[in-house]
Amino acid sequence: MLLFKFARPALISPHPSYPTLEMAEAGLATITNVFAGKDLRRRFENIISPARLDPASLADLIEDTVERMEPYVGAIVPRQRHSAPAG
Repeated sequence: MLLFKFARPALISPHPSYPTLEMAEAGLATITNVFAGKDLRRRFENIISPARLDPASLADLIEDTVERMEPYVGAIVPRQRHSAPAG
């Protein structure tokens, strides 16, 4: 069985899609975009929203995130609870 600790939904849009939220809730480090005031980092600590989405920056971010999460592969992590957005 393969275990994952990182997710990058292949979607850049106004709506992040439910898989993005489900992956974050499952405890995966999840990279997604910010769009017109929608910032999911306010909901889950493990969501990463880069300032730049060009290919080189995204590749660096993916590499850094995989490296950061590698020690947790195979570990059981508690389900993440979302936090209420501020005001």
